[in-house]
Amino acid sequence: MKRPARTTQPRKIPGELLFSIYRHHASWRAVVLNRCAISVVFFVVGCASPGDDGVAPDTSAATASLSQEVGGSSATSAKVVAQTPSAPVDPGTDSLTASEDREPDDLCPSSPVEHGYSSLEIVSGGNTYSFELYRPSSHIAGSAPLVTNWHGLGSNGSQQMSFSGYAELAEEKGFVVVAPTGIGKLWELPLIDQKGRDDVQMAAELIDLVATKVCVDLERVYATGMSNGGYFSSVLACRLSDRIAATFSVAAVIFPDDCQPRRPVAVGAIHGTDDVVVPFYGGGESVLGRMPLFELVMPDEMEKFAVEFECATTNQEAVGQQTQLTVYSSCKDGVEVQFWAVQGGGHTWPGSPVAKALEDRMGFATEDFDATRDGYEFMSRYSLSK
Repeated sequence: MKRPARTTQPRKIPGELLFSIYRHHASWRAVVLNRCAISVVFFVVGCASPGDDGVAPDTSAATASLSQEVGGSSATSAKVVAQTPSAPVDPGTDSLTASEDREPDDLCPSSPVEHGYSSLEIVSGGNTYSFELYRPSSHIAGSAPLVTNWHGLGSNGSQQMSFSGYAELAEEKGFVVVAPTGIGKLWELPLIDQKGRDDVQMAAELIDLVATKVCVDLERVYATGMSNGGYFSSVLACRLSDRIAATFSVAAVIFPDDCQPRRPVAVGAIHGTDDVVVPFYGGGESVLGRMPLFELVMPDEMEKFAVEFECATTNQEAVGQQTQLTVYSSCKDGVEVQFWAVQGGGHTWPGSPVAKALEDRMGFATEDFDATRDGYEFMSRYSLSK
């Protein structure tokens, strides 16, 4: 696909600031409630809304401390307070070993994981990964869908959970969501030499492990993610198709050269045409430098999934003011491939309050749709058996 002539000047983002933003974009939490103030320095600092008595509630259990180095200077610290959809619980840390020879129980476990947030660990391939898990308060009995939520480069699971707002939607819809943190705060990808790890295997073990801690429906396991995590989500559609029913990538997608899924997987993706971090039209150049990954043309990667799954029909429709949705349908086993192209969109997560607050740095964030709500709606239509 050739890039059309640009009608507006590209946004200019200071290099040092952009690098810091890209490394930590998922750490911003800007849920503006009542008289909450937002401070933007290198990230957004949110605050909880006051209670009915005018006194802010205790949010210590939902407060994440973040530190970062900018341009080699001393670390700057801030606290990001995430407004939890239900009363938070003390997360604690439970170290669990995935390599142990055990399978998920035939019957649902007695849910040793409490409602709300839990901070856990998994050991896979000799590496220890931390992960955040959110169990909705409505989950009392019966199995719930499981969403795996993969962060971007330089971020972590806790920040991705806050940035995407998936815990809030999980509370509303009644599914379980888990957000791991990658080794070195990144995920294993094609075209990048990363030895001593197997993140796809870890993802499979993570699904099994979560199923021993909370009652989830292994027929309805989904993968979503931002940027590096968006790439990784689409990799799982190829390499973990027997465990993942559907994926939804935000701001990056890839069809690996060795993609040989065992079954068709519903694949969705969102990308902005003016993304300066992961270029929509490829070309190899990014504000982060030149890499083989950045040579990929995003619409072409999605079309490869459509070809792989033998989709017979292609339709395009406008969504709101800036978005064109391409739907590949009549595919094998009834799956669909959907690509949401945001005209003028930046490297962002549509629907996130943080993204809207930082448009001048991350690029335009459309309000045509919500990447969390619409992404889950797309994925939740599918299971391994349909």
